Amino acid sequence: MTLHVPLQTRVLSNGLTVVVSENPAAPVFGLCVLYRIGSRLEPRGRSGFAHLFEHLMFEGTPNAGKGVFDRVCESSGGSNNGQTRPDVTIYVVDAPSSALERILFLEADRMSALAFGQESLDNQRDVVKEEIRVNVQNDPYGLFEYGELPLALFDKWENAHDGYGDFHDLDQATLADVESFFGAFYRPNNAVLAVAGDVSAGDVFAKADRLFGGIPAASVPPRPDLSEPKRPGPVLLVKEAPLARTPAIAMAWRMPERTHPDAIPLLLLGELLHNGRASRLYSGLVEGRQIATDLSGGFNPFQGGTWYDGATLFLSRLGYRRDVSETAVLAAFDEEVARIARDGVGEGELARVKTKVLTDWYAGLEPRLGLAVEMAHAVAFSGAPRGASRIPRPDRSRDGRRAPPCGRLARSTDASGDREGSAEGRQGGEVSSLESLPPLGPPRPVPAPYVDRAVLPNGLAVQVVPYAGVPLVSVRLITRGGLSDDPAGSPGLARLLAASLREGTTTRTSAVLAELAQEAGGDLSAGAGPDSLSIGASGLAARVPLLLDLVADLAMRPAFPADGVARVKDLVREDLETSESEPSYLAVRAFARALYGSHPYGTISPTAASIDAVTPEILAVEAARRLRPERSLLLVAGDVDPAAVHAEAARLFGGWSGAGAPPPAVPAPVAPAGPRRILVLDRPGSVQTNLLVGNLGFPRTDPDAYPLELAMTIYGGSFTSRLVQNLREEKGYTYSPGAGASWLAGCGTVRSYAAVRTEVTGAALNEILYEMERMATTDATDEEMERAFRRDAGSLAISLQTAAGVADEVVRLWVPRPPAGRDRARSGRARQGHEGRRAARLAPGLRHGHRPHRRRRRRGGDPRGTGNVRGDRGGPGGEVRRVPDRAGAGRGGGGGGGGGGRRSSFPPSGGPTRPGGRSDRSWMPEPAASSSWTTRDAVTGTTSGGNSRLSRSCGRRRRSTGRGRSASGSSTPWPPAPDPSSSSTRT
Repeated sequence: MTLHVPLQTRVLSNGLTVVVSENPAAPVFGLCVLYRIGSRLEPRGRSGFAHLFEHLMFEGTPNAGKGVFDRVCESSGGSNNGQTRPDVTIYVVDAPSSALERILFLEADRMSALAFGQESLDNQRDVVKEEIRVNVQNDPYGLFEYGELPLALFDKWENAHDGYGDFHDLDQATLADVESFFGAFYRPNNAVLAVAGDVSAGDVFAKADRLFGGIPAASVPPRPDLSEPKRPGPVLLVKEAPLARTPAIAMAWRMPERTHPDAIPLLLLGELLHNGRASRLYSGLVEGRQIATDLSGGFNPFQGGTWYDGATLFLSRLGYRRDVSETAVLAAFDEEVARIARDGVGEGELARVKTKVLTDWYAGLEPRLGLAVEMAHAVAFSGAPRGASRIPRPDRSRDGRRAPPCGRLARSTDASGDREGSAEGRQGGEVSSLESLPPLGPPRPVPAPYVDRAVLPNGLAVQVVPYAGVPLVSVRLITRGGLSDDPAGSPGLARLLAASLREGTTTRTSAVLAELAQEAGGDLSAGAGPDSLSIGASGLAARVPLLLDLVADLAMRPAFPADGVARVKDLVREDLETSESEPSYLAVRAFARALYGSHPYGTISPTAASIDAVTPEILAVEAARRLRPERSLLLVAGDVDPAAVHAEAARLFGGWSGAGAPPPAVPAPVAPAGPRRILVLDRPGSVQTNLLVGNLGFPRTDPDAYPLELAMTIYGGSFTSRLVQNLREEKGYTYSPGAGASWLAGCGTVRSYAAVRTEVTGAALNEILYEMERMATTDATDEEMERAFRRDAGSLAISLQTAAGVADEVVRLWVPRPPAGRDRARSGRARQGHEGRRAARLAPGLRHGHRPHRRRRRRGGDPRGTGNVRGDRGGPGGEVRRVPDRAGAGRGGGGGGGGGGRRSSFPPSGGPTRPGGRSDRSWMPEPAASSSWTTRDAVTGTTSGGNSRLSRSCGRRRRSTGRGRSASGSSTPWPPAPDPSSSSTRT
């Protein structure tokens, strides 16, 4: 099993290493600029500075002012991001191939010089603090193992300190520090440029020579000695988390350097212990002794794999039941580790673990951006690949201009100190201020995926999407009807049903199912959404018959063993109790109840009573009633032969049939009537407020549905959107605001969200309402609409570069169907005519609580003058009602997507997986913005609080210090789950 990746490398005379991989399968490219400077190389007394500087790299240059990089990237159909890690900082771009030269131009421009003043430094410092509040202080589980364990484990400050930084250290940062840091580390000889995708290597080298070649090299400070002496035994910290509902333990060990012969075995040991239902800790502590509820960990969790330079650690984190003692959990953990040390690991088990590690690595290389990041790391940590050649020293000019001076910070020369001008002047501004910005190249068509369709005699739709590339496959069985089909007295039944499917079938135990999935190099999953149930399997394309067999077994022959169902019920209870301490859960629970009322969508989770009432017999009846071939789609996407897949599907699924009457159709919800309401959920001690604002939108078939998506993108669905630029870039109120539209069966939902520090709650809410009013009463500019169109078309091209992305697009077409007009727009044929003008007038916010297609639009005028909207003109108005934090427990609800918060990924770069019945949290909507403990909104204001650093990272998205965004575009599934790979989340 070999994967051949073509690579070509050149080293410019100034030391910049350029590595290129050509892959014309999709008209997109991924770009990574890596600088060898991370959080553990930052100056002492300036903790968090590397991360803060990453934010500042987006604040503008002498040629491209603040926001230009983002606007150019999005108007080219792409998205950009950044991440700060312990040893490196990376800047990444996903975009259509036509944008290659202008993206290279902008990256070279900011490598040459930066330009911003004290205002920008202060603004981004505030944004970073909000990021810390969201991810650490306001989260009851915080970042305990990533912030406090290293401090206890390592002796050297460089390895031990928190990469997010201390507030005091952040406050001490000056412009002189910024200039010194830029001149010392942001040099071409300390950088790697990697490009992968539909590009020509010769063309990339020529452009890199012309654009980057004139940037002079500079002496880079020597790296400190980051080695740590061997230390026997682990470090174990126990910390009281006041708002945590369930206990957890985290422990860590010092690990050898990257080149040590034990590094790879330790990496495999981490996978053997932690990864999936077949792992030793899951089978021993979750399934066997039934004392643990979730687990995560492994080797080098800060950066993943073996890309690190200095000390690292091995981490294990266990959540456990409240009625179990800490001593018992540690004893069970030690027993599992001792068993490996005593008995070793069998060849079959080791082969499965190796296959899973290799498959995960393949999956990381499939998107062009993932490949570019991997190439950049390989060069940075291992040196340029053998055979790298040098090209002649270029002339130090760029497009006929002398290159800007390097190592200098060009400060603002505006007498007012505001180089960027007013907020109104920036919004919708043209990027023509870049005199020599290269034009977009000729557009390259996005090839529509070939879908081989068939329908079996029993009504099962089978669709196969052959996709050559990495040898992977994605298998999905989607059945219409999910949480919305739950009986009125049994909220969350669909979730319990889905979680119990993997507990065993009439032919295989849960352990055998897990081992077979691991043998195929993949995972076996099951989940419930508002309108569907899903069973999935992924792995190596060569094992597609096995993956299909596993999916068929779960769908057709579930056994619901009593012990397995009891275990699932215990896990769901623990998860529900844990969720009660999570602000995102509390906010969306109240929001769903207020928005949907008694409709099934208004209940997002089970209750203790509904969990207790479930029995194996009830689940068996529900499975036969709901899992039916005539309501289902079997989708296979990847490097497969369609004819062979169809034959195997007919053999495995041909005898499938349902039993009993299928669930009746669910009526569409009705929008709440009356004036705007503000609901407040009070949680004392909070350092942040979660704001959610929204209402029902259009049905997915409404002709205004696609224009509404565009309107939401302009309003709050991208980093350059009005809401993000206001709340984050202008005011510094929040790290992660956003907005979006989502589509359920029979209705749509629009939602805005932001997590802000508590003292600016009222001001931030007024800004949200102001931007809603401005969107409703003033036309979007041509530049805003063009950017929204291009972003939508570019996101389609980017999503179709992987088998999983192709599968996602096909599923969107199946349940629920996309809004009217979306197919045409996403195929690249849409223009800003009828849809665009309608987008300009569709308010996402529903000024008085009316549905958008029923409200009238006022033309012209600045909505700041309409009263009761902003600032001194008064509060948001409307009815204010205080609700208890337990209100609204149950099923369904919430909507939205998009956003502009930059996603953080310090310390880890990927994300721990939640094994077993807790791997799928899709039942619970959470604002992409925050994990904070406060809520407030207009149509559900909620304020909640809490401060804890005990992290329950298993099953949560990983965080990394950065300027990350959480926007995922204008159309998102419900419940909205943050996309960790979203190109609009900058860390």
